[in-house]
Amino acid sequence: MLDSEEPEQIIDAAQQLGELGDQIAVEPLVMIFNNMKSSMQVKLAVAEALLKLEGAPVEVALLAALRHNDWHIRRNGAAILGQLKAEWAVEPLSKAMRDPHSTVRRTARAALQ
Repeated sequence: MLDSEEPEQIIDAAQQLGELGDQIAVEPLVMIFNNMKSSMQVKLAVAEALLKLEGAPVEVALLAALRHNDWHIRRNGAAILGQLKAEWAVEPLSKAMRDPHSTVRRTARAALQ
């Protein structure tokens, strides 16, 4: 399913692989994440699966930073994702604009710009 032309099938496969927890899935998921042709939705689903597999590349690990308890880490994650121009992270950065801490909200807004 990861080789499908249908984004919905790739997203479903990535989610299932993340739930299975088998490290053998890390390499093909990283390949999809790094594929320039992958849509933002596919990249986000793959990033979520990689976080569950604890095999995420550094760029994907920044997604976890947006969910950290410490607002400083959330702010830094948003800032770095913005500097990387990580288009796949638009949705999580949009959610960060509703963060309880105003600095995180401002940083997420700047990252999206």
